[in-house]
Amino acid sequence: MAEFTQQPGVAEVCEMLGYGLIDRRAAQAAVWHLNNGMSWDELAAKEIKRADGSRYPYFAAEELRLAMAIAAEALGQYEEKLRTKPNDEQESKGKRLTASAP
Repeated sequence: MAEFTQQPGVAEVCEMLGYGLIDRRAAQAAVWHLNNGMSWDELAAKEIKRADGSRYPYFAAEELRLAMAIAAEALGQYEEKLRTKPNDEQESKGKRLTASAP
């Protein structure tokens, strides 16, 4: 994932989606917000325009409510990973040194 984006929370949204924990359309809105900087107002205003001239919202209000919750959860998970990462790296380095000692 890191080769595609470094934006905080995006990998976490993709992971939740991959495990089937979240709605696909809400995940799309969350990723557009996190990765592309689209505001919630921009996402709410986004429309699909049909050939007959009719228009309808790209995202339903409930999808955007879910997307906001998903983005907040994803950022929380990302921040938690940052807080615990140095400890995990130090522990794994210690294990490797211990494991390679005679």
